[in-house]
Amino acid sequence: MTNCNSQGVQSCVPPTAALMDTPRAGLPSGPLTTYLAFALSGAGCGLLVLNSLFNLLANVRETQQDGRMYGTFSMLGGAVGMAVSGVFFLQKLVRPRLPIAVEQGETLCLILAQFACFTVLALNWQARPPDYPVIVGAAAVGQIIPCLTYFIMFPLLSTYYGGWLIAPVRAGTDISSLITTLAAEFQNPTGSRNRFPSRLLFATYAMLSLIACGAWLWILRTGAGLRGDVQSSGLDGKKEQSEEEEEERQPASSWTLRGFACPRSLLGPVMGGTLVQVVQWDVAVNVMMIGASMTDPDGCDGPQGAFVNRTALTSAWVLVPLGSLISSLAPCARRTFYALTFLQLVSLAFICGAVFGTPRSFWVTWQGQLLYMLSITVCGGLEGYVTTMAYRYLGDAEGVPLRLRQSASSLLSLLSGVAINPIGLVVGWLLSP
Repeated sequence: MTNCNSQGVQSCVPPTAALMDTPRAGLPSGPLTTYLAFALSGAGCGLLVLNSLFNLLANVRETQQDGRMYGTFSMLGGAVGMAVSGVFFLQKLVRPRLPIAVEQGETLCLILAQFACFTVLALNWQARPPDYPVIVGAAAVGQIIPCLTYFIMFPLLSTYYGGWLIAPVRAGTDISSLITTLAAEFQNPTGSRNRFPSRLLFATYAMLSLIACGAWLWILRTGAGLRGDVQSSGLDGKKEQSEEEEEERQPASSWTLRGFACPRSLLGPVMGGTLVQVVQWDVAVNVMMIGASMTDPDGCDGPQGAFVNRTALTSAWVLVPLGSLISSLAPCARRTFYALTFLQLVSLAFICGAVFGTPRSFWVTWQGQLLYMLSITVCGGLEGYVTTMAYRYLGDAEGVPLRLRQSASSLLSLLSGVAINPIGLVVGWLLSP
């Protein structure tokens, strides 16, 4: 059964799905309310589960299994990321584009999965030590959720919603790191004794997930943030067919693979967005502690190196979501985009200089320590800004058909997953017995 509009044209969206994404009159959806709703939605399907588990390992040391659990987490991240990337790739080859209502429903399922995961953790995270299978299972789910967020939610937003709304969602996914870090610090400020049980934190995160679920349902109910040229009931068959024919006629002006076609005008943002993520998550994060230890004048295990590492890590985690938020203010010129991408590479060069100690006599000075902390901070902040701006370019591209905007966003998500996750497998293998 299908719905018909006032002109008698059938819609491709079932009645139940149409109810999900049809705007309701009389419900407020101002810019600030919309912005906050998308930020909450991002927090509901991002890294909250995984970050909460890393802080659990820090505060309840018997769960670390002498460091082996970190290796397990890393291997899970790489394996799950590659598996989800493979499934996403095959799905795009078979059916490049799903109806908007389906993608909206899948995003809702991601938020509900996070709520269910925290509920299980709150009830039974301590089960069967020292293996802690509930923690390992939650870590797997915690890896799947952000992967699918990149593959489903980000292309959905950049295609059908205002490009400026990518920023609060990305900031919401990233700010979970700050939330869980502050909560864990409040739980165990001395590093030796917890003030309250971890199940209370998991229950709090479950409530936050419910709030995120309500925010996404509000977005669907009001149609907040939808582009003016997007029909909330979906594209009719004739328009979809004409766009598919138009895409097939563009091999000379686009890089084409079914489901991942990308106009040449958008290849720059796709490559830039992929590069900054590889620099941050594959290189900078993995060598951060090594570089910080090389700045300690008293030796690699001295207190000054630990201070440099902690300060650099905290500032980077703050700048990643802040960079995403700044990108929502206004789109930047392409030249600025490429210049910022190059600036991140420069910051990586300084980081690698400290890691290899060239020259160590400089890095152990206060000027070298300051430069190292600034380099780590700049690297993280630019990843948040450039990646989010790349999705904004793809979504706001003028003169590019909707189908190509979505496929280019899917390409960026796929390249990010394929480029980043294999490193997790290698690191996990090195840390595991």
